[in-house]
Amino acid sequence: MTDSSFVSDSQTMTSEAESSALTGDTNTATASDSCTSVSSQEPDNTPRATIEPPDWAAPFDRADVMKGLGKRLLHYGPIVALCIIFFVGTVTSFFANMYLAIDTLPGAVNLLVFLFWNYATITNMCLAAYVGPGYKEHESRLQWCTVCEGYKAPRSHHCSKCGRCCLKMDHHCPWVNNCVGHRNQGYFIRFLFYAICGCLHAFCMQISLIYVIFFGKWLVSDDLVRWDGFSLTLPLFFAFVIASALSLAVTLALSFLLYVQIKSVWKNETAIEEYIEAKIQHHGSVTGRRFVYPYNLGWKRNIRYVLGSYSGRPEGNGYWWPVLEGCDQYTLTEEQLALKKRKMQAARPGKAIGDFFPRRCLCFQFGCKACCTQPIIDGGMLEVHTEDRVMLTRATRHWFYGYRNDDVTKKGWIPRAMVVPVKEKEEEATETTTETSEDSDRENVHQGDKKND
Repeated sequence: MTDSSFVSDSQTMTSEAESSALTGDTNTATASDSCTSVSSQEPDNTPRATIEPPDWAAPFDRADVMKGLGKRLLHYGPIVALCIIFFVGTVTSFFANMYLAIDTLPGAVNLLVFLFWNYATITNMCLAAYVGPGYKEHESRLQWCTVCEGYKAPRSHHCSKCGRCCLKMDHHCPWVNNCVGHRNQGYFIRFLFYAICGCLHAFCMQISLIYVIFFGKWLVSDDLVRWDGFSLTLPLFFAFVIASALSLAVTLALSFLLYVQIKSVWKNETAIEEYIEAKIQHHGSVTGRRFVYPYNLGWKRNIRYVLGSYSGRPEGNGYWWPVLEGCDQYTLTEEQLALKKRKMQAARPGKAIGDFFPRRCLCFQFGCKACCTQPIIDGGMLEVHTEDRVMLTRATRHWFYGYRNDDVTKKGWIPRAMVVPVKEKEEEATETTTETSEDSDRENVHQGDKKND
């Protein structure tokens, strides 16, 4: 199914809305108006029924994973993650075996549980990396992707790292070398959970080992604890310290990331959609328009939609979604289109006054504050050269965000010291002068051809 199917489906829903308006059924015709209505600022806490997704076919090939597992894992993120898992697992198992006898029931159970955490972590990490979020193949109610040159499905976003539009994109994770989205969010959450359990288990065993090292002469027993004056060499000591530090650091970092993912599943709202909704609500607070997020169906249904299956596969096809009563498949998309329209209206032209190459380590040349406040997560950097014309859409204290006029697909951050905002009249005058000079050049060439004739 190609982009024409999207257009036909959009036209089908539009015609259904028009016919519903004629017959008096306002559930479909007033979907967008119900979710974004002009009313009081008081929140609407009235429970809404759930409208199941339509049974339209999805232009989506489940076998489309873009890259094989080997290519996904041959990246610095997965390599570092696997090295940490292997190092912590090996060191912890070695030291645990030095004092907790494997031939006893507690020792055997302890080792088997710890190895299970490692197995589950690696398995779900590989599944999250291999399966991916789901990708859209390469009218007015859909967003156009200038890079893929196709319409975006609802809740889809373009990932500059993957080079594709990803279904229900949450973020691009370097540790699995893939985006987290519709198809692999369940695997990714399981990967985080098992990694936390494994690192926490390892850290507990390491703490108990420290106790054994200092008080081992009172704990030595032929039945359970086996130490017997084992000598701790300097390399083993450093390996033990590094493994303990990694276990604690990974537990804390992944716990925060797991909290963010559980919060996302609880509300059925990705990190990108949370940012978009915040902008919509801010604009609504000014205009008096109240927006209802269409995909929050209640925490039970939201969790079941992502984590309900034992296999880790989510419900739905990633294109069409169950929504709240009064909303439709394009409610959020239309709000995004309105946001982009307002952003383009507020954009200002600028001119580069020097050459800027996107190397983060060299940003100190623009000042310490600019280097320390460079946007690392929120998009990349834009390469510009002297006299390049850009359109500036966002700004921080030390950085501009925009795109080049000659190629709108190239977007990113530029230091404020490298760009000078240009007034619209100056921009128009420059364009007029350029066009005039080009016309005069063509006229001179034409006259020269006549003389030669």
